Amino acid sequence: MEADPLAELNDIIATPLAGYWPLSLSATLLMVVSMVIIAGALLHGWRIHRHRRPLRQALNELEKLPQQVEIATLSSLIKRCALAYYPREEVASLTGDEWDLWLSRHQSREQQTSWQALSSRQYTQDNRTERQLYHPLVRHTLTGLSRGRRPC
Repeated sequence: MEADPLAELNDIIATPLAGYWPLSLSATLLMVVSMVIIAGALLHGWRIHRHRRPLRQALNELEKLPQQVEIATLSSLIKRCALAYYPREEVASLTGDEWDLWLSRHQSREQQTSWQALSSRQYTQDNRTERQLYHPLVRHTLTGLSRGRRPC
């Protein structure tokens, strides 16, 4: 009987698999750049979140206002938000027509017209307004105040 030729063969010894570490230079650079980009995006998001804090607080307060509200209350809410984004010396002393003029720089034409109509009734007997009239106007005004400005 003939000997089995396969019995004379030796087993193949497998080499160990290549490890992941140390990484190649290009993979290391890619990881570092990725981490820097992620850290930068997180930092930018955090800054935006902090920047919008006064706006969020003002919008939350706006949502809590009743169905009918005095116009002076709306003006006060807008002024408090403006004080968060603009220097106190520029905003705090403004009242009446000066306040309306300053505010008009941060409103569109139609918002200016609506606000002037509301503002003219501020110190009269008819000094209250309905929610559907003031809510969109004040919301857009507050949002416009925070654009491009860093909180003081």
